[in-house]
This record gives sequence, structure tokens and C-alpha cells, in this order.
Amino acid sequence: MFSHLLPVVVAFLPATVSAYGRIGHWLTGEIAHHLLSAPAKEWTNALLPEYDGSLARAALWADEVKPPWSKSHHYVNPPRDCTALSPTNCNCILSAIGNYTTRLADPTTPHPARNEALKFVIHYIGDIHQPLHVSGRFKGGTEMKVLFDSHHTSLHEVWDYLMLERSTKFLGLSRTDYAQHLLSNYPSPTPCPSSSSSFSPSPTLPACPLLWGTESANLNCGLVWANLTIGTDLAHSGYYDVALPALEQGVVAAAYRIATLINAIVEMPHDADPETLLKIQT
Repeated sequence: MFSHLLPVVVAFLPATVSAYGRIGHWLTGEIAHHLLSAPAKEWTNALLPEYDGSLARAALWADEVKPPWSKSHHYVNPPRDCTALSPTNCNCILSAIGNYTTRLADPTTPHPARNEALKFVIHYIGDIHQPLHVSGRFKGGTEMKVLFDSHHTSLHEVWDYLMLERSTKFLGLSRTDYAQHLLSNYPSPTPCPSSSSSFSPSPTLPACPLLWGTESANLNCGLVWANLTIGTDLAHSGYYDVALPALEQGVVAAAYRIATLINAIVEMPHDADPETLLKIQT
């Protein structure tokens, strides 16, 4: 069972706020960390010593380093607007989640590579729940110029962080308290199907990036673009009121799915003892 009371601890936050990689990923990691089982918390403490086991802090890493070869791993573009995602192979977020989950679940993966795999998995599961990371329209909204709270910006930035920052300020909450607010107000998401599907690393692991990406693609068709009125301030035209709940639900869904996946990996017999992580040599 998941408990819905977050500890009142403010984790370190980088000073710069930019993109979903800050508040969105931080919230997702903070909520996910709380949803971990006790053995999973020990496991992440051993695997992420540089962050004291904090998933909130680790969630930011992939955007901070962002090597050139990983650029396409942060998104996927459907073949056409409002069409289902293709199960064909791609060098995109779908395959990246599957590949890094496989590395993470493999106890023979060297410790440094497993550490990196966990940081990528946390980040990419967050990304795939932001719908404009699953849209090629106007380059994922980065080239769609809009007005938000009297500031000129892009639609992608609105979904990446501006709506979440505005909601936090409107509620007068710290980020830790905002994470508690989200966890208390949104349900757990649809679980992965019992049978394996494209990009799922294993039928025994709850990782189904094609399903998650399809959910975000559907949001693009039914909400993100359909409710957009160019020339109006999106913070005050009604767009924000409709879009924010969908974005917040995505944050919570990503957190549950990260925690569920980590818990499942730790429950595998070969990871019963978190100290074994520290014995894996490069």
C-alpha cells in the first residue's frame, strides 16, 4: 500500500529554473521517492550516494549533462498529428526507457552504469508524461509562440514549467508541500498490461513506454492544441484552468510509475540485498 504523507524535508534545488527538468522532474522524483518501499529506499541510497538516494535530485541529472547522443531520447514524434504511436523501433524516448530499464534491472551491470541507468529512467519517465515531449507539431511546441502571464514564451515552456510554477505560487506552497498536494488530489494511474508490448523490457517489469506515450499523444489531440487560442494570455483565458489538472495528473502518474518500477526491480531475488550494489565492480 502507498502512504500519502510526504515528509517535510526540503531537498536541494538548483538555483536556475528552466524547463520541465526543474520543477516538473523535481516534483515527480520527490513523490516517487516517498512511494518507494523500505527496501527500495535502501537500494536507491546505495545506488545514488551522490544524491543521498534522493530521486528528486537525481531526476534533474539527464538535463544537466545532456550529452549530444542522448538528445533524441527525451521525446518521440508521432508519424502524424492525432495518430497512434508506432511500435516500430526508434532512437527515441520509447526505446531509451526500455533500454535503460533493462540495464537497471540487470544485477551484472557495473555500479557506475547502473547509477546512470537509474538517473536516465527517472528522467525519461518524467519526460514521456509531458505531452509536448510526444508531439512533433511546431517542434514539440517550442516554435509555437504564446503569451502566458503577460510574458512572451513558447507553448512547450508553458507545459514544461510555467503552469506548475504559477500553481505553486497561487497556492502559496513550498515545492515539498506542493508535492503533497498533488499526491493527495490525484489517483494512481493505469497499470501496465500483464502481457509484454513493444519497448517493454520484460513482461515481469511494470514498464510500458508505448502505453505511457500513447496517453500523452492523446492529450495532444484532445487538450493541448484543441483548447489553444492564439493571441490570448493562456494564464487568464481559461486554457490554464483546463490544462493544469492534466499536467499535474501526469506528474503524479510518472511518480507512481517510477516508484512501482523501482519497487519491482528491488523485489527481484538478485536485488534482495542493497549492499550487493556496492560490491559490483567496473
